[in-house]
Amino acid sequence: MKNYGIKIILAIIFFVISLFLSNDLGVIKIEKTAIITAIAIDQENDDIKISAQIALPQAVDIKTNADSIVVGYGKTIGLAIDNIAVKTGWYPKLSFCNLVIVNQDIGDKLLPEIINYVLYSKKIYDNILICYAEKKADDILKATGTLDNIASFSLQKILLKNADNANAVYFSRVKDIAINLTGESKQSLIPLIKLETDDFTQKTETGESKNTAVFNATTTILLNNGKTVGKFNKEQTLFYNLIVKGVKEIYFEVPLTENSTALLKVINSKRKIKIYPQGELAKLKIDLSLNVYLIDIKSSQIFESGGTNVVPTDILQKADKKVREQIENLVDISKTTSCDFFEIKDNLFRFYPKFYSANKNFDISNTLVEVNVSIKPLDKN
Repeated sequence: MKNYGIKIILAIIFFVISLFLSNDLGVIKIEKTAIITAIAIDQENDDIKISAQIALPQAVDIKTNADSIVVGYGKTIGLAIDNIAVKTGWYPKLSFCNLVIVNQDIGDKLLPEIINYVLYSKKIYDNILICYAEKKADDILKATGTLDNIASFSLQKILLKNADNANAVYFSRVKDIAINLTGESKQSLIPLIKLETDDFTQKTETGESKNTAVFNATTTILLNNGKTVGKFNKEQTLFYNLIVKGVKEIYFEVPLTENSTALLKVINSKRKIKIYPQGELAKLKIDLSLNVYLIDIKSSQIFESGGTNVVPTDILQKADKKVREQIENLVDISKTTSCDFFEIKDNLFRFYPKFYSANKNFDISNTLVEVNVSIKPLDKN
């Protein structure tokens, strides 16, 4: 019996070793399959230019990682990606691609084609992140971040991994944009990436000094019917996220006097958006309740709080005014741009179909609005 058991164990070991040897010990041959982490889409003359960033595990030099980019050209996105294989002998493996960066100047023109390629080619998952680049999209991929050599890794952290804390950043996925643009509201939002230079420098193995890049993603592009109609700045993006998304924590400044400001931290937030018919018009009701505590005051005078960590009443009143004005400002942007980012039409279509059928061509600029804000202090002890 003992010999029989030993034979079984040896047979299993032989079988496992055979599996490894039949697959070259499980090693991915990078010369046969290019693992793409992100693609950038630009346009040169009449051709679409696809720049693909390849993850190279063996590369440790900063310059090598930053320059591990292959380029293809074509009349369509599919032809441009296929052109990479024709030119390099590497066939792009897009199942690892998590980010697509689009030159803002051609975004309105190519966005439908990008969505169609992702949805129908089956080469890229539809939950891929998408963003616009303020200038050339491939410049984003060529940049070297402070902590990550590969630009796409830095951007994914900014857009997705810290989404609960980086509240001044909005992130979009291709499938979400497809759903939003084909819905009744026909709107969507896309983050805009601005490339800035940091004073921090790193040295490559050759001794070359290289400035690291900072990716600013706090501007958000507003789309109506797939076309750019406006944008949010950093503060507008922050308050939009506060209203429509579940966030863990958020910081915002409250102006006190001409030369002084207070920094508040939101700990708990309760929000409720109701959309319903009122006569022949739609009504948007936003209720927002915040618990805050005081982090810092930039001022030449000392404010009396009345107790440890208690937010002074004067600051609470100014904070209430600030939040209310920001929400009303967002509503005004929606009306003036006709970008229905509060999804008024979608909600009416879903929950009030008879009203929507009779009034589906109504102008959202005529929407009635009610904003209720409540801000209370929270002792952080």
